[in-house]
Amino acid sequence: MKMNSETNKGKTCFVYKDIKCREYYGKKNGNVCFGCTVKTSKARIETNDVIVVAEYGDHDHSDTVA
Repeated sequence: MKMNSETNKGKTCFVYKDIKCREYYGKKNGNVCFGCTVKTSKARIETNDVIVVAEYGDHDHSDTVA
């Protein structure tokens, strides 16, 4: 399931595979990169609008969105 959300501080988030990801930069080609909100996780996703075009790293933790 994919949807937009916000962090507690009002930053844009993207929920992907029940993992909450925070927007951390936009690329020149228009894609937006999101990183997992769990600080110890190195997992990242890259989106074009709301379509995930690339996944980087593994989500190796148990924190999910309820």
